[in-house]
Amino acid sequence: MQKIFVITSRLVTISCFILVVMTGEITAASEASKAFFKLHPNEIDLQQEEKDIYFANRQTGIVLQQVAGGFQLVEMYGIEQEQGFLTDGHQDLFEIIMTLDPKRIGRDDRQETRTNLRQIMQEMAGDAFAIGSNAASTSHWRQEQTQEGLVLYLIFKGMDVREEKGVLDVTVTIRLREGDPLSYWRITVQNRSSQYGIERVRFPLVTLAPIGHPKDNSLLLPVWRGCLIEDPFHQPLGFGEDYHRNGVIYPASFNMQFQALYNHKSNNGVYLGTRDPVPHLMNIQIVNTPEHIQWRPGHFPPNIGFASEDFALAYDCVLGPFRGDWFDACQIYRQWALQQSWCQKGPLATRQDIPRWYKEAPLYFYTTLSDSATGTHSVDENLHLAAEHFRKFLHWTGVQLPINWYTWDVFDPARSSYSVPFNAYRPSNRGRWAGLPGTNAHDGNYPKIPALSEFSSVCKSLREDGGMVCPYVALQLFDQGASENSPYAKEAGPHIIRDHFGARYTWPSEYVWVPCTWSSWWRDRLKQTCVTLLDQENVGGFYLDVMHGRSKPCYWTPHGHTAAGGSSMTVGMHNLVEYLHDAIKANDPDAIATGENSSENMIDVIDGILYQRTIRPENTAPIFAAVYQDYIPRYGVEISVGSGDPFFMDCASMFVEGAQIGRFRIRPRSHILSFEDPEHEPLLAFLEQLVGYYKQEETKRYLAYGQLMRPLRFVAPSPMPQLSYKVGGGYTYKGGFLELPALMSGVFQSKDGSLGIFVVNASSMDLDFRSQLDPAQYKIVKNGPVEVRSIAPDGTFRRVLSATEGILTLSGSLASHQATMFQVRPATR
Repeated sequence: MQKIFVITSRLVTISCFILVVMTGEITAASEASKAFFKLHPNEIDLQQEEKDIYFANRQTGIVLQQVAGGFQLVEMYGIEQEQGFLTDGHQDLFEIIMTLDPKRIGRDDRQETRTNLRQIMQEMAGDAFAIGSNAASTSHWRQEQTQEGLVLYLIFKGMDVREEKGVLDVTVTIRLREGDPLSYWRITVQNRSSQYGIERVRFPLVTLAPIGHPKDNSLLLPVWRGCLIEDPFHQPLGFGEDYHRNGVIYPASFNMQFQALYNHKSNNGVYLGTRDPVPHLMNIQIVNTPEHIQWRPGHFPPNIGFASEDFALAYDCVLGPFRGDWFDACQIYRQWALQQSWCQKGPLATRQDIPRWYKEAPLYFYTTLSDSATGTHSVDENLHLAAEHFRKFLHWTGVQLPINWYTWDVFDPARSSYSVPFNAYRPSNRGRWAGLPGTNAHDGNYPKIPALSEFSSVCKSLREDGGMVCPYVALQLFDQGASENSPYAKEAGPHIIRDHFGARYTWPSEYVWVPCTWSSWWRDRLKQTCVTLLDQENVGGFYLDVMHGRSKPCYWTPHGHTAAGGSSMTVGMHNLVEYLHDAIKANDPDAIATGENSSENMIDVIDGILYQRTIRPENTAPIFAAVYQDYIPRYGVEISVGSGDPFFMDCASMFVEGAQIGRFRIRPRSHILSFEDPEHEPLLAFLEQLVGYYKQEETKRYLAYGQLMRPLRFVAPSPMPQLSYKVGGGYTYKGGFLELPALMSGVFQSKDGSLGIFVVNASSMDLDFRSQLDPAQYKIVKNGPVEVRSIAPDGTFRRVLSATEGILTLSGSLASHQATMFQVRPATR
């Protein structure tokens, strides 16, 4: 698995936000604004009082103020909740980041090769500078009634761009609709500058105040499996990441388009995000301090930095109040998301292109032969060690299982960039990796660099036992060789990512070329790789690495795309994977293709998603699964194997959100789950229970195909015992520690309306539990009794409640590392 490239900007010297508190002026949710929000006569009304503009429907109130140079945002107010969400004072509505057009620089670097791929956007931004929303020569507003609601137009005219006077005009639109608590925001920028182009536009700029007591607030971020940050105002700046300075990328690190801040005691919250059906590349800054959280979404023009080119935001940014918590915010987003193109193949229960065996696979595995921890210093010998270890799990489970397989081709040092002295991933001459090749050696050069001689026969043998080997195939790495002498290097040269001035780029520290996903040559090169592997090597699918949801930024418009911005990098990746996916399925419908950290926009062209992390310190809610559990399979990076609770926490947390449990390491790697190690017997016994539920027809229809619902709220034990988990990698958020409850639950609703409720004791304690469930909240039946039965991992069941109405009490006793299930369905007549 490759490192994630995060697009950043050299804008850290620019003021992060303009926030002016004006003494004597209106402050957030003044008495005048509250009166208007409560008493305005029509469903939607817009009114100006002196400099103040009030705009409201029955759910949402917005206050703006006309000031010298433009308009400022004063308040976003939840009318039903009587809750304001912004800090007091005036706030800029936007920042337009400008930079000198590359043609004014006039460099020709086509003979250059650069290694700083992660800094390509900072370098191309050059001497970037920001223009805020109070820089207009004149401003005015108007309104328009449309079928989509009432639209407020804020018009900013004649903004200066350094020495060029009055060359920018900006129009901001805000739309409110009847009965809809969300407000819809867009921006257009007319750029008449002949010197400067738009690098990005940050809009809308929103500074959120704590909702009630700051310590009662929670912030939802769509990172990896899901990120729920408690007391976000008092956490380290950027939450231990770089969100405050360089921001986070969608689609990539952010895999969905929404965020939410709410008070988990009052259930008052503000929902914010975008609704982009394409989608386009975005960069979201989130700056947290004890007083406020700044939300600064950034949007890129199609051609980043080109002078005399306008920008029109092609999708809505949305803000508005909501009632509830993280799960309610997920359902707001789900209602929109399921209507988008990436969900149009339907839910897993009816989707035809993903094979049934994979939809129902309970576990996921991986191996790399370039390791001697429990193997040898020969990849050929390690091939058989890995196969036999994997085969034991196939026999143990009795079902088809996937395995991602790293290191499967012959290593030819003379024709690999991984042999050069300065490559951080060159083969080692020491320790457990001595004499073994680097994982990515020869990427893009199969079949001229062939697979291991016995790879085909091993894959065939494993497939006969139900093992679907998925070799590693990198979508954005090409090994050009130590002196550009790899088999396809001459052909690859014109198809590599370039910057504005023509310099080609390599992957940092690995020094291999990064192909542009728009290249038809590269698409065909990867297609030949996959089809030949299917035909000649008997593989069962592919692990497509460095997928994310967009490609690395390529500025070289001769490739047929715009200069790194707009939707070029997202569409490029989607089209590449769709091309491969169609070719794979045409060759072998049972083969699969999963991808690294594939964001939501890739759901329709892949079979499964590798989460970039299994457990993180802020990973306390299954946010991605709450939106997409019944639309795409997911699996984790690594399952901890060792003493203590982490193994059980990893497995249980994946299981209760309906994910495939994994990835489990296979020999010759270290920290493997072993059938020969007596200390692993409790681990295997626990895993066997979870696998048992995936193998039953009656229970796997919830785990594999059901919609993930709100988890149970346990009444007992009280307090709930907490299990501690230490995350490696130098995390600063919570010191790298995560606490999860000893009892975890997953509630799934089948298409027939019934519920499958799983409770897992991940602790080493025996625990009694009790929870209460209201069937009406889950819409099992409008009126009428339900019955409850418990189902054991081996399929035996007993009736717990018969023809019961009202609140259900689900209780029981779970021994250490035990699981149980309740099924709730309409009572039989």
